[in-house]
Amino acid sequence: MKILRAVGIIPARFASTRFPGKLLADLAGRPVLEWAYLSAKKSKAFERIVVATDDSRILRAATNFGAEAVMTKKSHPSGTDRIAEVARKLSCDLVVNLQGDHPFVSPQMIRNLLAASADKKTEAATLAYPERDLEKLKNPNLVKVVFDKSYRAMYFSRSIIPWEAAEAFVHIGLYAFRKKFLLKLVREKPTPLEKMEKLEQLRVLENGIPLKVAVTGEPVPSIDVPEDLATARMWAEKRGWM
Repeated sequence: MKILRAVGIIPARFASTRFPGKLLADLAGRPVLEWAYLSAKKSKAFERIVVATDDSRILRAATNFGAEAVMTKKSHPSGTDRIAEVARKLSCDLVVNLQGDHPFVSPQMIRNLLAASADKKTEAATLAYPERDLEKLKNPNLVKVVFDKSYRAMYFSRSIIPWEAAEAFVHIGLYAFRKKFLLKLVREKPTPLEKMEKLEQLRVLENGIPLKVAVTGEPVPSIDVPEDLATARMWAEKRGWM
């Protein structure tokens, strides 16, 4: 079996609507973005890890903590579009969209994602975990996903899906794309459901392309609002990340 060459790209905007500058927010003495970069590096899964940003402050911070970083256009409608600008110039088979606001993704999660991409018929893959806490599931910042028996995503939503389920699956927003597919995908315009839900992965489904879901056992904290910083720190301390 051919060994797939993977690169990781972290799309990094400064102008987050809910928490501007969150990737540079201090989390236990490091920027959130640095934790995300170190987590990806710990996996040893990537030939290169690149921070793709449209802001000189993020470029400077990433360079200061030793990451490879490049400037991209400001006009990209999504992180997927941003990573494609960088991926176009890289030699690889797989492009992994790493999330800068997910600072503590484990090496095993990244390995699970890459394993789900090993089948040559899989153009795109992502991650999800099971969640039973109804209050958490009500949070629109936690994106829910349903998938079929073959683990192909059927839909993603900020609402609870399926309705009144005892357990639902929450999406972890990392994606592994075949490079050729990624470059084809970003030539498509943002789709109606993508714009309605503000979820870029729906562009894949609305264009009729299967999106494989790899299920992992444990959630990871994401930084969506300032209050998430303290929660993420406690989560990481309990698990020996810091």
